[in-house]
Amino acid sequence: MSKKQTKASRKRPDVSPTAPGTEAAAPDGGEARTAPVRPSPAPGRPPADPEPPLRIGWSAPLRYAILGVLLFLVIALQAGGNDRAAAVGMSLVLIACVFGRMPQWSLRHRLSIPVLAVFAYLLLNSAAGLYSRFGSFAAGEFGKILCAFCVFCVVLLRARRGEARYLAAMASAVSAVFGLISIDGSSLKLLSSAFIRVMDGALGCYYASLSTGYESGIRVTGIFGNANVLAGFLALGVFLALYLVRTAGSRRARLGGCMLLFVNSLSFLLAFSMGAIGMFAVAVLFYLLAERKGLRFSLFLLMVETAAVALLMAFLSFAGLGKTGAMAALPVCAALLGGVLLWALHEFVGLPLSQRLSAHGRTAGLVVAGLAGLLCVYAVLAFNVTGGYALSPGETLRRSVYPAPGDYTLEGDWSGGVQLTVESQNKTETIMHTSTVLYRGPLDGAAFTVPEDSTVVYLDLSAQDGAALERLSLSGGPSVKLGYRLLPGFAANRLQGLWANQNAIQRTEFFRDGLRIYAQSPVIGNGLGSVEGLVTSVQSFYYESKYVHNHYIQVLAEMGIPGLLAFLAILGSAAVTLWKRRREGEEDALLPALCACLAMAALHAAAEAVWSLGQYQTMALLVLAMIAVCFGRPVTRLTSKTAALASSALLCLFSAVFAWLLYGNLTAERAYAEIQAGTRIQDAYSMTNLARRDRYGWAQYKLDMAVNAASSPVEEFAQTAASYAQDCRKLRVHSINFSLERYVYLSQGRYEELFTASREGIPQKASVSRTWQEEFSLYEEALRSDPEGVLDDIQWFADQVLQTEQMMHDYNADRMEPVTLTGDNLAFLERIQAVKATGATGADAAALLGLT
Repeated sequence: MSKKQTKASRKRPDVSPTAPGTEAAAPDGGEARTAPVRPSPAPGRPPADPEPPLRIGWSAPLRYAILGVLLFLVIALQAGGNDRAAAVGMSLVLIACVFGRMPQWSLRHRLSIPVLAVFAYLLLNSAAGLYSRFGSFAAGEFGKILCAFCVFCVVLLRARRGEARYLAAMASAVSAVFGLISIDGSSLKLLSSAFIRVMDGALGCYYASLSTGYESGIRVTGIFGNANVLAGFLALGVFLALYLVRTAGSRRARLGGCMLLFVNSLSFLLAFSMGAIGMFAVAVLFYLLAERKGLRFSLFLLMVETAAVALLMAFLSFAGLGKTGAMAALPVCAALLGGVLLWALHEFVGLPLSQRLSAHGRTAGLVVAGLAGLLCVYAVLAFNVTGGYALSPGETLRRSVYPAPGDYTLEGDWSGGVQLTVESQNKTETIMHTSTVLYRGPLDGAAFTVPEDSTVVYLDLSAQDGAALERLSLSGGPSVKLGYRLLPGFAANRLQGLWANQNAIQRTEFFRDGLRIYAQSPVIGNGLGSVEGLVTSVQSFYYESKYVHNHYIQVLAEMGIPGLLAFLAILGSAAVTLWKRRREGEEDALLPALCACLAMAALHAAAEAVWSLGQYQTMALLVLAMIAVCFGRPVTRLTSKTAALASSALLCLFSAVFAWLLYGNLTAERAYAEIQAGTRIQDAYSMTNLARRDRYGWAQYKLDMAVNAASSPVEEFAQTAASYAQDCRKLRVHSINFSLERYVYLSQGRYEELFTASREGIPQKASVSRTWQEEFSLYEEALRSDPEGVLDDIQWFADQVLQTEQMMHDYNADRMEPVTLTGDNLAFLERIQAVKATGATGADAAALLGLT
């Protein structure tokens, strides 16, 4: 082979089809040539109607770089809690993008079934936001989907089929930047600190209040403050980066692709979300199955290369996670150097190997089987090859074992003053994230008894001055695996209790609670934000969660059957679109990558709250937009110019209306905060005006008016206050009812309304002990603040108090964790029960109640 031919072969991509603007290698190993990629011809396609020419003179890289910065800013605003502001801004961007030849062409050629399903899903979300009982929650939730929808539409209207590679590069680059910031936030804190200062200081986000660093010894929590969401987000970037590497036509392009691929991959690994890793593994299988048979080997080889380098760099990164000084630079350096190492491995080993074996199917198959076997062997050895562990001063090492019930002591070899805490969890404790302490004290002489119902036992070992643990085991029971030789430390720590994982087990309780919420309104759901608002009404033990951690159930609870059908239609129609294009012979390498992204999004939705976070919704809908742009087929009846004009008008109208509603919500909140702070003058109509302006959070302003004007001497205001109080009570929200009880009904001696409002509001927060405690304290306050008024009908009053007590006992009957009362509450109830039991009235009742 000549030097010229050798040089050309090195520039050859490992797959023949590429995106436009890249160099495609000749299948026979000849000179590289420039070849634009277009969708494969398929039967039934509408007559050719090419995209209108681009009028702006900017190059594609520059345009997508600008769009990438905008996408980064939008996602940063969403992750920082400014979903509504981002939605308002993106609505304006969308309205501006509707006008022009390209958008009109897109509306005639891209209104496919997946696109229509996204439109339907948004409409149902918009309606659910308006009929929700929890408007303040609903506004934030709707802002997330509206912002993501606007990004979806901008891509749908403006992206060109021939620029799909730039679009994928933009999405993967944005993902990689967030990954790199997350790694930095767990170590060096150079990039993340600057990012947080800018976002919080200039744009009103709240990153400083998020846990954006390092969960000691476990994993990187990420700049989103949630490692599970970060991992799901990064997984999409990994799949798109794989596509970029495989379709790169030059060494420089492959280097860029490898950098994106590795930063996304290492960030994903360091986040170490076990749910995301499991779903990612399944999505990888979808990627391989969707790829053409002759190209699966090169794809699999690239995946193995990436995994190997990422695992190697994870060991290096772990040494710098949570550290300061020079060591803190290790994770960021590992992310950058690992990309170069991956490129070198792929360029000089992976590519030549895949090119040589691509024509030898049997040999390639044997290599794949061998590599897969090695991965399995590594997985087995990683869990079983263990040794001693050196405890650093102040460090706590947590290890799990699964012993049979019985009495145990600890045996082994160690040096130093090691302290030990032994905890056991049964099934109920695992669900509730509680445990039973079996032993706490020195490791020397430790003895404990494992209960009959124990599912897992945890040993927490620590040493103030450090210690060396050589070997440890339970007498007559299992040995304790201390140091895992083939796993990074964070992975070994994270995998403890894997077979009794409390997060996974607790999610089953979340799912059941979500279905209980759905049962309260099975047709149209309870409205956006209702899971957060109603979860405390159905819990069998108290926990805090805004989401079900299963988006299918989440949608069912909030939007009912229509919402679930729309969400399933999005995923299902997108999957069918990709499957049909694959069956028709589509050779674009983007198709299997998008298939993997879609599989990841659909699977992860079943185990995590990723689809409930704005940043993930935006990235997921961006992927769906790429599917629509590159592989969608329009619905025939919607390809006319009239349909396009109607669609553009509806998009503008919808965006403008709901951007205005969210803007009203934001400005009303700001005005109310200023009134509360005393920096804005409040007049008699301020609350009424704010309630009219804010279609979502109106209850807060009506409640303010109902409380402050209830005793107004001006008849107009008193009537308005009474009307507003009734409006607020229709929501059956405990915090609203309790405010009316305390500040209106109690002060006016309206005890019948007080008890009625109390029992209307309690169920919404019934799982919270404080709810019941506050109510009984309020009853006692009513008794002490107006003894004469209460004593006039003390038996009726006692009946009402005991009715609420019985309500509590009935509620506690089937709970894992009963709600509890304070000592003062219990003493008050004892006195009330004495009054009821004796039938005392007047002075006798006052004596029993301690009022004399």
